[in-house]
Amino acid sequence: MAKGPVTILARIAGVLLLLIGLFWGVLGVGAIAGGAILRDFFDRLGANSGDSVNGTALGNAVLDAAAGVGIVMLFFALFEVLAGLGIIFGKTWGRILGILYSLLFGSLLLIIISSALSALNNSGADTSDGFPIVVFVVGMFVAYLYSLVILVLRWRGAARA
Repeated sequence: MAKGPVTILARIAGVLLLLIGLFWGVLGVGAIAGGAILRDFFDRLGANSGDSVNGTALGNAVLDAAAGVGIVMLFFALFEVLAGLGIIFGKTWGRILGILYSLLFGSLLLIIISSALSALNNSGADTSDGFPIVVFVVGMFVAYLYSLVILVLRWRGAARA
C-alpha cells in the first residue's frame, strides 16, 4: 500500500509546534540574560552596602538558578523546534516527537488549567487581571490538542494514482 503525502493539517500542526518551540527558546534565552542582569544588580547592591561578598554570592546564586531554568527551557524548545521542522518536512521521527510533546505538554497544561480554575473558584478572587494569561495558556493547550489529534489521525493523505 502506497503512502500518500503529509496532509496540510499535519503541516499546520508542525508550524504550531515550531512557533511554540521558538517562543520557549526566546524565553529561555531571556531567562539566561535576565539572570546575568540580576547578578550584576546584586553585585552592585552588595558593593554599595559594603558587603560585596554576600552581594556576589547572591548574584551568583541568582545567575545559576536563572541559567539552569533557561538551559532547560532551551533544551525542550530545541526538540520542539526539531519536531515542528520534522513534521513540516514529512519525517516520521518528527511525527513521533510531535505526538510525544503534544501528549506531555498538553497534559501538563491541562493540569495547570484545572488547578488554576479550582484555586480561583475556591478563593473568590477577581479573575479579570489574569485573563490574558488564561487565554494564552488555553491557546497553547488547544494548539497541543490540535497537533496531537492531527498527528495521530491525519498524518498522511490518500496515495495519489
